[in-house]
Amino acid sequence: RGGWKAAHNSFTQVGAELGVFGLALFVYIIYRALRNYRLVIRVARASPQLRYHLWTAHGLEAAVWGYIIGGSALNHGYSPIIYYLVAMSVLAKWVTLRDKERVSNSETWARNVNRNLPWWKAPR
Repeated sequence: RGGWKAAHNSFTQVGAELGVFGLALFVYIIYRALRNYRLVIRVARASPQLRYHLWTAHGLEAAVWGYIIGGSALNHGYSPIIYYLVAMSVLAKWVTLRDKERVSNSETWARNVNRNLPWWKAPR
């Protein structure tokens, strides 16, 4: 009289099938995704030109928290949504830091150009 039994939640499922190290890696990957989104939020708050990164990071961070909460009640350890969210965190961090560098370079360029202008042509 056997049958398939489902795990209680995603973390139990991953821990039972992959062991302690697999569970630790799974939790670490989720943790790093949250850290990436927090970094994007911190960088985007500092620069008004990166506001669209701020709202994207807020929404994706909320999606990861939704997965954590939902994963505590459902066995979706291998659902692709968490891996999409992790990949998006890496891309969001990369794009935000790249755009931050571009914004700071353009501001530096504008300051240098304005410094070399005569006083009557410099923007006020």
